[in-house]
Amino acid sequence: MKKKMFVVVMLLCVGCSLQAAVDLNGTWYTGSNYGTPSLSDPASSGFIWGTDGSATETASKGSLWSYFSDMTLANDGDAITLSFTVTPLDAGATTQSLRFGLFNDGGTQVLNNLNGTNSDSGFLSTMGYFVKWNTGGAIGQLVARTGGKTNPCSDSGLVNNLTETASGPAVTLTQDTAYDMTFTLTRNSAAEYLVSASVDDGTSVTLTEATTTNINATSFNTFFMLHPPTGIDSFEFANLQVEMIPEPATMALLALGSLGLLKRKR
Repeated sequence: MKKKMFVVVMLLCVGCSLQAAVDLNGTWYTGSNYGTPSLSDPASSGFIWGTDGSATETASKGSLWSYFSDMTLANDGDAITLSFTVTPLDAGATTQSLRFGLFNDGGTQVLNNLNGTNSDSGFLSTMGYFVKWNTGGAIGQLVARTGGKTNPCSDSGLVNNLTETASGPAVTLTQDTAYDMTFTLTRNSAAEYLVSASVDDGTSVTLTEATTTNINATSFNTFFMLHPPTGIDSFEFANLQVEMIPEPATMALLALGSLGLLKRKR
């Protein structure tokens, strides 16, 4: 009986370890067309980005990014999910609110804050997918890069705007309201990904998803965010995490492998 219980516990541990979320607590970098936004803790999965009322440290028209260990969509059904909570600390947005997504750096990383700009030539090899949360028009427009840009979340060319299925209200960021956000890439096949995103403001959930055959990356190691000039100077971030979930067959094989090792030992 004890051996059976041990097997069950071990299989549960295998499943948990495969699905464990990793905190994004590496070094964070930022830049803005108005200067370089402040970060309260640039090496943490929770921090304040930008300074309210500052002309040079505002997050408005700014970029925020960090790198993490490679996560690969190797098998059909594999998924990578980015999640975090963000709270605007000052005035509400009036146009596009936030753009963010998952990318591969293409072997080139930008490891410095940008002063007076939100873009850099080092991002030209960065490819991936992102979501644009809007206050009007298309709800949660999903985007695939088709070529490198100096700002990975730029939509001014070299992108494929995906036709999405969306539900819920348009997202208007309100001061002192916490928003739980997710962004997920799922491999349907080697030739198709499912891109999806959600926003939960505590009272309603907005969802959007789309499929794409533009496979511009198979592994991901970069979080990148663009905040267009919407009047918000400062945000508080918490629980920035990225999670790799293997497809069910892979988890089952690993579980069976663990069971086989137990039987062999016995």
